[in-house]
Amino acid sequence: MKYVSLILLFIGLSLSGRTQVLPQYPMVPLLDSSAKVYLLTCDPGPEIWSVFGHAGLRIQDTTNGIDWVYNYGTFAFSDDFLWKFLKGDLNYRISREQFPSFLQEYESYPRGVIAQELNLNVPEKQKLLRLLETNYLPENRYYQYDFLFDNCSSRLRDILDSATSGNIQYDFRFIQSRKSYRELIRGHAGHMKWLMLGMDFLIGSRTDLRAQERDYFFLPDYLMFVCLTLV
Repeated sequence: MKYVSLILLFIGLSLSGRTQVLPQYPMVPLLDSSAKVYLLTCDPGPEIWSVFGHAGLRIQDTTNGIDWVYNYGTFAFSDDFLWKFLKGDLNYRISREQFPSFLQEYESYPRGVIAQELNLNVPEKQKLLRLLETNYLPENRYYQYDFLFDNCSSRLRDILDSATSGNIQYDFRFIQSRKSYRELIRGHAGHMKWLMLGMDFLIGSRTDLRAQERDYFFLPDYLMFVCLTLV
């Protein structure tokens, strides 16, 4: 009987250990069928980190009192911020705030905010909320920012793909000819010669790569331009 107890104790400890390493999923509210999801695209600003614009996701559910904006563009400013930004070597994080607070901040600059309601069904909205809240957990909140390949806009593209199991049809008719990253950047910041010089030097030859259609979404304007509809 003693040996049986020890075996059961060992199994219990093993299972307990396994439980600790399982991914944690937050409890999220069950969204009402009337809940809405919006892509928010923010106008460019004068600061170096805002010259390319910004994007976020708003989830609104009046039944549950939810009106949250998820923002993958939050960072801690430091003395070497400019150097790290130009290199694309920063720790960014996802933040969550009430939509009125988000809008008030942008109105104070002033910078416009365009809201586009996304055509997602209820299960997809629910999955999107769970994915966003999972990213918002303290252990998942930070990510290694990369200006070209992993930023506040491309992260929205990826999480929307995950929420819809890749079942999104993008309208790429706005792309007349494929451009390099350098050409796309120049189209948004070509008037800032010193910025272009710094990015050319620090990001280097990667900017000469031809961007694939989905890669255009590293700039918020292009994510806004597409028509998001379910297949």
